[in-house]
Amino acid sequence: MGTTGDAILNWVKTETRIKSTQALLKNRVYKVKDPNLVERSDPRIAEGLQVLAKFIHPELFGGK
Repeated sequence: MGTTGDAILNWVKTETRIKSTQALLKNRVYKVKDPNLVERSDPRIAEGLQVLAKFIHPELFGGK
């Protein structure tokens, strides 16, 4: 069973109007596992920013 997040991610990956963006061309489109971290303005927003930072600069967090 898919989630709304999966549907949005699939839409982004198949939307023809943005198919030539660098994010899609380089397969750099990501899904945040807990959307509440970035969709709600509460104290957890700092945790959400860290999740986004890991997508942008994984090397700063021990990733490739």
